[in-house]
Amino acid sequence: VMKEKYNKNCDLYDYFRINYGKPSSDEYKKAQNNFSDSLSAYSLASYILQIKDRHNANLIVTKEGHIVHIDFGFFLTDAPGKGLKFESAPFKLTEGYMRVLGGPQGRGFARFRNNMVEGFMELNK
Repeated sequence: VMKEKYNKNCDLYDYFRINYGKPSSDEYKKAQNNFSDSLSAYSLASYILQIKDRHNANLIVTKEGHIVHIDFGFFLTDAPGKGLKFESAPFKLTEGYMRVLGGPQGRGFARFRNNMVEGFMELNK
C-alpha cells in the first residue's frame, strides 16, 4: 500500500472507499460481501473457540476485502504477565466494522447477521 494514499486519520471505512470506490459501486459491494462473510466466520470462530488476543493490530484486510487474523502468539491462551486482560466480549463488532457494513440497516450488516444466524443454527445441529 502506498503511504501517500493514507494518513494517520484514515479508518477502515476510508480504506474501503479509497480502494473500492463509492459504497454503491460493484467493487465496493464485492469487497463488503467478502468482509461481511469473513467477519461472520471469524466472529463465530472467536465465539465458539473463545479466542483471546483479538485487537485490531492482529487483523489485516486482504486486497479482496477479507478480514484475517495474523498473530497467533496468545490465540487460545492467557496473556503473559499479570494484569493484562483480553476482551471479554465473545466477538468484536466495532463501529469501524459497522461503517464498512453500511450501519445497522445496511446490506452488509444484514448479510453479517444472516451468516451469524445460519452459522449458529449449523453449530447447534
